[in-house]
Amino acid sequence: MSLQHFLEHRDAMALRLRKSLDDLLYSHRSYLRPSQVHRIAIDEIDSFLGYLQDEDLGKVTARAALRAEQGLSLEAVLKVVTGLNEACHLWIPCEDQPNAVVTINAYSTALMQGYTQAREAIILNEQERIRGALQRTLVRYNLWLQTSAEVSRVATSTLNLNKFLTASVNLIRGNLGFHAVSLFLLSKENPNVAALMASSSGLEPSVPKKYQRLKVPGASLVSQCLIKGQPLVVSDVLAAEVNDDRTILADSRSIVVLPLISRAKVIGGILIQSVDLAAFNEEDVTRLQTLADQLANAIQNARLYHELEAHSESLSQAVYARTIELQKTKERAEAILNNSPDGILLLGSDGTIELCNPAFYDMFEYNEREIISQPLKRLAEAKSVEATNKLLHASLTEGLTKRVEIVAQRKDETTFNAGMALAAMYTAGELSGFVCSLRDITEQVRAEERIKASLREKEVLLREIHHRVKNNLQVISSLLALQAGYTDDDHANQLFRESQNRVRSMALVHERLYQSHDLARIDFAEYVHELVGRLFRSYVIDQDKVQLEITADAVYLDIDMAIPCGLIINELVSNALKHAFPDERHGKVMVNLRTDSNGLHTIIVRDDGVGFPEGLNVHKTESLGLQLVTSLAGQLNATIGLLQTGGTTFEIRFALPKESEFVSTPRNKRLKAGART
Repeated sequence: MSLQHFLEHRDAMALRLRKSLDDLLYSHRSYLRPSQVHRIAIDEIDSFLGYLQDEDLGKVTARAALRAEQGLSLEAVLKVVTGLNEACHLWIPCEDQPNAVVTINAYSTALMQGYTQAREAIILNEQERIRGALQRTLVRYNLWLQTSAEVSRVATSTLNLNKFLTASVNLIRGNLGFHAVSLFLLSKENPNVAALMASSSGLEPSVPKKYQRLKVPGASLVSQCLIKGQPLVVSDVLAAEVNDDRTILADSRSIVVLPLISRAKVIGGILIQSVDLAAFNEEDVTRLQTLADQLANAIQNARLYHELEAHSESLSQAVYARTIELQKTKERAEAILNNSPDGILLLGSDGTIELCNPAFYDMFEYNEREIISQPLKRLAEAKSVEATNKLLHASLTEGLTKRVEIVAQRKDETTFNAGMALAAMYTAGELSGFVCSLRDITEQVRAEERIKASLREKEVLLREIHHRVKNNLQVISSLLALQAGYTDDDHANQLFRESQNRVRSMALVHERLYQSHDLARIDFAEYVHELVGRLFRSYVIDQDKVQLEITADAVYLDIDMAIPCGLIINELVSNALKHAFPDERHGKVMVNLRTDSNGLHTIIVRDDGVGFPEGLNVHKTESLGLQLVTSLAGQLNATIGLLQTGGTTFEIRFALPKESEFVSTPRNKRLKAGART
């Protein structure tokens, strides 16, 4: 009838249907791929043309069922029916259109009926499949929950880590139907080693031995998982070529290794093996990792419990030992308190008395009821109360043991001299009180007073001796002056004057000693100033012609050292004043006394006069003065240096015993001849 018209427009009909299906391709309800669209359009047009030839509705129904199984959507089938009706109106003559519409409706009805029946069967099958999958999922999920609950129950029922690990791997393997489960833990002593702690398998001879050790890092899957800290899945053991891994059983086909992580730290891993290929999907891995995290936390808690138990035991032993030690310390402290001859008090932080030893009660004649809670100043006589309060304050602020002598007062108001020592006590950085000791020093004070009185008597006597020696030397000096008055010989008068100056230098030492606060030593710097000044006046030196310059460090010398040093300076200065400046010559005499850091002392006497004759040997001279200098330097173990450039310089170097000297800040003075010092 209209077959010829449809045949003539076959390609146009296929193009229009393809365009409709193209529009459907971009709809969210489409199940088509772009490569399918052109083929479907041509096949459906050819199927309709075939029906027009044989009018076999069975073929139409079968083809519709095939399209449903291929996943063609209902919208696509409706597009085919709509396309046929549009082609009828476009290319069939009006007189033939009624018959064509009837034919198209019959084809469309068969097409929709076959598609609908097939689609219903597919939906029913899919629903049954989903129902079965959901049921299997629920059963497996219940097994997961049951396994997790049983692992938690085991964790709370035993504190034995080995029993907990063995029970856990048995539960995981038995409940979830795995081939083998092994649990490894990293060594706490050596993090580069992991040991097998528990395992479970249906083939016991094939299970790795307990405490099997693995290197980390290493080639095994367990080692790789511990390094990465992430699950490791092997869907096909044979394809993965892990035959060298001795942790894998021979008949295992798929594996998952899960890290045991607690507090963000990998502590071990769990190896699960299955005889099925690809036995572990993503959901299984997620649930197994959750179970592994539960195991890790339980393991860590068990470890912490054992560590706490060990620490508690160690602490108990330490407390017991400390208790014994404290008991011994208490007994020793009580023995010290009870047997000490000194009165010992413990004071509170407010300074009130809290505890006293027997010696205190004997010393002050109080009983416990009368003195406890009383202030410390209760024990001091009125004049010593202030000293007692200052002692408390100093001990508190300076943090050191402080001592003071007070006049203590007994219960019957009699007094005695007492030495009081006080120290603050602190607990956890806070002041907890003071410890105070009191000693009766009455006899000691009396002995000190007797010694001081004796020393004062000896000091007066010693001063008197020095004074008399000085006076006797002064008498000798005066006798020499009188004797000089009976001769007109200038040379003799010169000798008398030199002897007189030597006597005066020795007398000056004794004068300084009895005038000094220290009867054993004199300030030698002051002595030098006065000695040289007297020499200038003795020789009647014109201070406008010959100047005197003295530079002296403060040095203290005893009489045995001062007299030789004084005589040396006397001889050298006298020699300069007599011989260095003839014929009214102008110049300068310099005396220098200095001490270096090594305790070496130097006396320098220098003048810028005419100098000594060339070739003079101070050790071989007939001059009495220089002979005295050489002899006295020998007494001091000193060296003598002579420099004859620009005048004459004598340098005497010697060392003093430490107890014989005291060096302080240098003191410099510049004097003119004849000036008083």
